[in-house]
Amino acid sequence: MVAEPLPPNGWGCKCRVVGLERPEDARALGGDPDKPIDPAWRRIDPRTGAPVGIDEGWDYQPGASRADLVQRITARARRMPDQIGSALLADLAAGRAVWQAVREAEADVLAAGRAAADETEYLALVDERGERVLWRAGGTRRVTVTPSELAPGIVAVHNHPGSTSLSFQDLRMAATAGLARVIAVGHDGTRYAARVLDAAQLEDAWTKAMRAALAVLVRLEGRVPEAELTRWEQHAINLGLARAGLIAYTVYGMAIPPAWVDEVAAAIVETLR
Repeated sequence: MVAEPLPPNGWGCKCRVVGLERPEDARALGGDPDKPIDPAWRRIDPRTGAPVGIDEGWDYQPGASRADLVQRITARARRMPDQIGSALLADLAAGRAVWQAVREAEADVLAAGRAAADETEYLALVDERGERVLWRAGGTRRVTVTPSELAPGIVAVHNHPGSTSLSFQDLRMAATAGLARVIAVGHDGTRYAARVLDAAQLEDAWTKAMRAALAVLVRLEGRVPEAELTRWEQHAINLGLARAGLIAYTVYGMAIPPAWVDEVAAAIVETLR
């Protein structure tokens, strides 16, 4: 496992790492494997607390840091009085069970969606114990769930045949029911996850975000292909909502977005200030 920070190293970072076996392969791609490394590359920027060139909060591996934290908590729990330590270990076990159940749900909705001939969406609900409490096949690019089937703390996982990000309907469902997360798995393998942080302001913020996004896209009219717009518009809006503090938004396995996505997100942040 590589322990050094890897891209992206900040909002809007377009850098990427390419694994190569030989120096000549690097040269063929325009690299310079003979260039000496700046001895000050590990220097910490006092403004961010991260190495120079890396934004604040982007200088660690989320998965590795979480695993280290779990190990430290587990070791400490085993030294606690029996009743307290046992309760903490049970909570950790439940967290691992939920994580595993969500990953399985993501794989299942993706496999079912890819196998369907009519772009059917599938939905799985995972509760706080890590148990799958619902599995449903919907229709073409839609799947519905009733309020009585939802509860606070549930994780809702579904597929998006067009590989687009979470819709407003997805976020509103999460806000209304108090879901722990709502996850959309694109058929290209991208996973979008969100938790609503400010349910009371979501609908108004979404309306303003749409207006801000439209203003930018009107300026780009004719320069953005329709397919590109369809693929990335939702992600740009959610990115703006996340930067404005309305949602916690995470994306895994996504291709590098076009430059206008960051422009839309910045316009949304400015509008929601």
